[in-house]
Amino acid sequence: MLDIGYLALLLGLKRCLNFLKMRESLRFYDALPKHKAELVDGQMYIGGSLAKSAMALGYMVEKLGAAYVANLVPKDLLQDAVIEVYGNPAVPIEKMADFNSVEPYYYRPQKVATDLRMGLFSHHASVWGGTLAVKLDQDVFMPDVFVLKNESNDRMHNSYLDGPPDLVIEVVTPYMRSFDFGIRLERYASAGVPEIWMLDLERRSFEPMRLELGSWLKSPIENEVFASTSIPGLTVQHKKMFDSAEEMGLSILDIFEVPDSVAREKLRLRKDKDELGWGSVPFAPRLALKPVHITFEEFISWGGEVKFEMMDGKPIFGGGNQTTKEWLGLLMMSLGLAETVKYLPGEEWSKVF
Repeated sequence: MLDIGYLALLLGLKRCLNFLKMRESLRFYDALPKHKAELVDGQMYIGGSLAKSAMALGYMVEKLGAAYVANLVPKDLLQDAVIEVYGNPAVPIEKMADFNSVEPYYYRPQKVATDLRMGLFSHHASVWGGTLAVKLDQDVFMPDVFVLKNESNDRMHNSYLDGPPDLVIEVVTPYMRSFDFGIRLERYASAGVPEIWMLDLERRSFEPMRLELGSWLKSPIENEVFASTSIPGLTVQHKKMFDSAEEMGLSILDIFEVPDSVAREKLRLRKDKDELGWGSVPFAPRLALKPVHITFEEFISWGGEVKFEMMDGKPIFGGGNQTTKEWLGLLMMSLGLAETVKYLPGEEWSKVF
């Protein structure tokens, strides 16, 4: 018979292990607080930051191991990366991502965006967002919410919208504020997005802007109901846009008036013979010591579903093993192999040669 004290010890150890696993999962989700993967100047930005992309790369390398990475990289190229990083002990190794400084995971921005989409959807609007890609020249963005007029629907493909939406709504959080009000607004203006509503979740502020002569101008807010400048007839009770932020579960925000010009019934997705989407280009990452420019075709073919999960202590991207490999390939292209090998000690890499 087993001693009661011994059983209690085993039970205590099991609880400690479970607690450590839970902390590791929370660390992972804290590092990747918003499920957005966007393509900016040929590099993959996760959560509006290359540092977050490096965080994701670091988790993948650390948890999947050197052998997993080595299966995707030519051996001589991987050796060159290890030599460059670990060949001179006098040079300190500086990683782009610091695992100890992460922001708390936010549930609310995704919930607010979903509630707004569902509010528009309930009025039969052609509304999209979340992780659906929008192609703006060679960049790819994922607006939280975007609305299309009927005449814009012919630019809608199965996996992405080709060109600017007619209205964009972004839910801004502290860790995304600099990117959203910086690169995002700059690229939206360059692409000709006519109107954007910036919702600052922390400050509970509504800031609508319209594009005039290539620059963003703030639209005046004079009444309880705000009228869109790009979609005549579309209105919102803007003070109620954050009403569901603290609630759990789906809340359909009935705060919109939607004109027939954005009616969902008239939507027709384009289905071209050579339609681009996940898997349309064979997975063959182009790798080098330094970052390699990712094309739109590669990004839309290998990105899969934007989904970050931790399962059995390993990061899973896009919901499966194939997309995890593809994400790793994209991140290694985006950041380079010299950055990749920094996330494991040199002796770990030496085992794969």
